[in-house]
Amino acid sequence: MNNVVLRSAVLMTIVALVACSPSSPAQSSRAGQTGQTRAEGPATSAQKTITIGMDEDIANLWDTIQSGGGTGAREMANMVNQHFVAITSDGSPQPRLLAELPSFDKGTWRLMPDGRMETTYKLRSNVSWHDGAPFTAADVLFSWQIGRDPEVPNANQEALKVLEQMETPDASTVVATWSTPYPFADRLEHRELYPLPAHLLERQYREAKESFLAQPFFNQDFVGLGPYRVNRWESGSHIELSAFDKFFLGRPKIDSVRIQFIPDSNTMLANLRARSLNSMLTLGSAPDFDAMMGLKRDWEAERYGTVLMDPISYRFVEVQQYHNPSPPDLTDRRVRTALLLGIDRPELTKVAFGEFGVTADSWLHPSFANYQLLQDAMTRYPTDKRRAMSLLQEAGWQMGSGGVLEKAGRQFTLTMRDSDGERDANIIASDWKELGIVGSYEQRNAVALRDRQDRTTFSGVDVSSNPMGLASVTRKTATYNIAILENRWTGTNRGGYSNPAWDELDHRLLVSMDDKARLDVEREMLRVYTADLPLLPLYFRNDLVPQSGGLTGVVANTGTAHRGFILHSWNIADWDLQPIR
Repeated sequence: MNNVVLRSAVLMTIVALVACSPSSPAQSSRAGQTGQTRAEGPATSAQKTITIGMDEDIANLWDTIQSGGGTGAREMANMVNQHFVAITSDGSPQPRLLAELPSFDKGTWRLMPDGRMETTYKLRSNVSWHDGAPFTAADVLFSWQIGRDPEVPNANQEALKVLEQMETPDASTVVATWSTPYPFADRLEHRELYPLPAHLLERQYREAKESFLAQPFFNQDFVGLGPYRVNRWESGSHIELSAFDKFFLGRPKIDSVRIQFIPDSNTMLANLRARSLNSMLTLGSAPDFDAMMGLKRDWEAERYGTVLMDPISYRFVEVQQYHNPSPPDLTDRRVRTALLLGIDRPELTKVAFGEFGVTADSWLHPSFANYQLLQDAMTRYPTDKRRAMSLLQEAGWQMGSGGVLEKAGRQFTLTMRDSDGERDANIIASDWKELGIVGSYEQRNAVALRDRQDRTTFSGVDVSSNPMGLASVTRKTATYNIAILENRWTGTNRGGYSNPAWDELDHRLLVSMDDKARLDVEREMLRVYTADLPLLPLYFRNDLVPQSGGLTGVVANTGTAHRGFILHSWNIADWDLQPIR
């Protein structure tokens, strides 16, 4: 089924970028001029090499497991592995490991009389793992078992929990039985079913599950199905990938890819200015936008490259309501409403993205095709500090000494976190200070940001972002997704919001097979969300993806994925390195 929500292409050519490897991008490009890239077979002596900056020191290549990666592991999922489908730039699924998508017309997707659902997946016959072993239905069965195992700390088990049974009648066929309808069964991607090689992992999984995830397979010894294989992994520095000659869609055009770990945005910017990167993949956590605009002007004048820009997520303030909120009144809807009314969101949006910024009232971007149909369901909160003060007084807060609100002898102070840095948090804190609220930024180091428990147990607010696809939107604040000790802190509902009405909408969305029915669910979701404010919407975040130093093939996104982000690396096998003119 196609439930793609298209948005108008908010694209822009912005900036030129470069390669961060022993040779410069220009040198790599010139080397590539003398060689011919072949669809299959070994690389020629004229190597094509690119360097991509990523904003984290990747721990492993399966990002949903405990202590897994974020941006880097997600983007690399398409480089070193493949999945049932690739979610393409417009949000539609393209068969990868599948020979074809399941279809009602062909009888490979059917609803059963007892309310269950069945899908038959036909696998490609020419797919092999990096070690040469064939990919078969047995690998799918094994991956399904691991992915839904409650003892494996997987943060994305929703789909697999309702995929109750798998059968493999032959090596190229998987028959899946679902306990309920699931409208996205034709587009299972890396966060729903991550392929793992049974011939390498099954024995340890059965015999030593407690150490299963700690083995080097998930980083330097990784064996996947993707167009590139891990050649060298230097923790804290970089990963070197080499083209996989037997990739089932044909040998990639670029021979080697260097992934440079650059967690600091200022260092990333310095590398861009030094022209030591061909591209940058950060899922929206880009360096300062104004600085990127300066690079745009300089580099476009030299015809060196470009940067694509597309809306990738909505940014918000997540308010703690479960893990010892401080002050406790953060659970009061009047207080949350006052906090939102007190933020000058248009000004914050302008600081973030200048004239290209778009203020958010929810996850629904104004460029979405269904925005006009649904916008009247949203309650909007233009900046109104007088109304904010009135709501705070109604909740029992009065102005005390030093211009700080007080209630029952306690001042209104709270901690603020933001994994992207302190800029937004400090701007918001300045706005709240006018209301008599004292917000203090609580910086977290790289270790803390990878600690699921630490990320969850903030006491005040966390400035964060989330994908705009509906399955991602509903799970973000669903009760079952609250991060707690019992689920090893894997839930992404870190603020602990809980509302039975929202949970019911989440269920309806994930079992509705009709596009119109899901549109009706989204309308009700917008009404509940903007009335109860589980998250305080700020603005839409844009992803900046450079193409420079002769790099071609990167495609700007114009749609949304049903779950998670559309990863720009989805077509990396088609990227190429051309002479700079």
